[in-house]
Amino acid sequence: MHRALIHFIGGAQYKEIVPPLIDFSPSFKEPILPEPQEIQGDSEQTPIPTNGVILLDASSSMLLQADGKLKMETAKSAVKGFASMMGKESDLSLYVYGHAGTQNKSDKALSCSTIDEIYPLAVYDEKKFDEAVDQVKASGWTPLAGAIKQAHTDHEDTDADITLYIVSDGAETCDGDPIAEAESFAELAQDRHVNVIGFQVDQTAEDQLKKVAEAGNGTYMAADTLEEMTSSIAKVWLPSDLDLATLVYQTPIGWPEAMAYETVRRSSDKITFAINTENDRFAGAAALLEEEELIDEQTAQDLLEIIENTRTEYHDMMKVTEDKKRAMIKTEVDRITALVDAYKIRMEDLKKEQGK
Repeated sequence: MHRALIHFIGGAQYKEIVPPLIDFSPSFKEPILPEPQEIQGDSEQTPIPTNGVILLDASSSMLLQADGKLKMETAKSAVKGFASMMGKESDLSLYVYGHAGTQNKSDKALSCSTIDEIYPLAVYDEKKFDEAVDQVKASGWTPLAGAIKQAHTDHEDTDADITLYIVSDGAETCDGDPIAEAESFAELAQDRHVNVIGFQVDQTAEDQLKKVAEAGNGTYMAADTLEEMTSSIAKVWLPSDLDLATLVYQTPIGWPEAMAYETVRRSSDKITFAINTENDRFAGAAALLEEEELIDEQTAQDLLEIIENTRTEYHDMMKVTEDKKRAMIKTEVDRITALVDAYKIRMEDLKKEQGK
């Protein structure tokens, strides 16, 4: 009888409201914590460009796990952090490629031809930029050459200097020539560069990506972890006292943390409301069946007991999931805060040693 109630008048909205809670994972900006030793010996640093154009790889390989997280999520976190720092001095643009279709051969044409500028070149707006990054989903092929060419075409008439920052974990798979495209882009002007960050790439991909950077009069940087990814796409400098004082703003403590908890709470409240509404509907149906003498009193009581036990079970399951998501938020906040605190202490000690 209970199964019949579920089939005929059960809550169909569960398919829409449960996944957001199940799939929720805190995605705070990774702090930019540049290491001074990375620039030791350099006589000259590359200046921050007037325009920074980020090409973000969203091909299916970015769905693989790295350090317990999807590579796509790691890349998105690093790109957000990078933009928050670089956007202080540069206009930014964000392109995404590999996000259309699937890795199936039937989707190759679609995937390889879809390159979108999801944040048009403009002054950095944190909210709009982060929203653009958040919508990216990894799925298809890797039109690296096409992405470089599209950025080239779209910004060919831009007078000021432009640097492309390619964030990728693999080589071209759409039959294009990214090396030639990088060279063509760099040949437009001396102040055009193509920098490449290879994230956990294999030897074949690294060989190609290094050649892309070389052809684009840029730099190739390898990254195997989130920290390396973030550091690789940041301008490196010995932080000033002001930089150290404002490090607190690179932690999620405060508004970002509160919003993460609020997201979990809202999802939980929707599920709780749906469970209670369904329970009331089932209880009403049981009472009506008894009133119409379609079931006897004992059967109605047994059915109501099953309905209530199921409601309790659903609530318990939801509460366990909610607590797990809250714990994930706290763990991530603590991790980032510990990174920032340790970095601040290290940099303060280093500056004292150097008499700065």
